[in-house]
Amino acid sequence: MMLRHVFFVSLLLLCGFLGHAQRIENVLVTQINKTIEVTYDLLGLESGQTARVTLYCSEDGGNSWGRALTKATGDVGEGIPAGLGKRIVWQVLDERERLSGDRIVFEVRAMPITTLDVGIEMVFVNGGSLTMGC
Repeated sequence: MMLRHVFFVSLLLLCGFLGHAQRIENVLVTQINKTIEVTYDLLGLESGQTARVTLYCSEDGGNSWGRALTKATGDVGEGIPAGLGKRIVWQVLDERERLSGDRIVFEVRAMPITTLDVGIEMVFVNGGSLTMGC
């Protein structure tokens, strides 16, 4: 399969927790053989804060997005710190049978991770009595 079409980039800027706004800037999408490389800058996080970064692909010019791409590696997923020159590599054929068209658009999304998002473990307890502690 050859990818031979121009890729367009769109950005989604999401509002952060308690009014802190992270920004994704300077996005560049490049085709390298059968992979797509996306570079971006992640800005606007508080000191020590990280983000959950996801990559989306639309084949209809951004009218529909579907689910986040799962065969992407690099600066994608949980715990991505702010910084310049972040890089995501998407293995196209590991996730899609083919990718072609002239309306292909990529979107990078970032959501800050807060203490409310991590570190909480829940356990289901059936109704009835419960002994808590020793």
